[in-house]
Amino acid sequence: MFLLHDCVLWMLTLFLYYMQLLTRVFDIMRAKNPEMVTGEKKKFVMKPPQVVRIGTKKTSFANFTDICKMYVCESSIFCNEIR
Repeated sequence: MFLLHDCVLWMLTLFLYYMQLLTRVFDIMRAKNPEMVTGEKKKFVMKPPQVVRIGTKKTSFANFTDICKMYVCESSIFCNEIR
């Protein structure tokens, strides 16, 4: 009986510790992303890349610059990441 009580007490302690960690993580996320709390975050929909064939073996993205403009970044940054 005493062993069962200790086991239940230990499991309850772990559960409470887990809940404290979970609360702490979500508090940090809310502090760094206030739009997450209000629910006003703009939904981002990316156009699918249009792949075209160049010759017999190579392919290319036809709308690569449009995708870069949607991200509001320079295309050279994406070029460096893709290579």
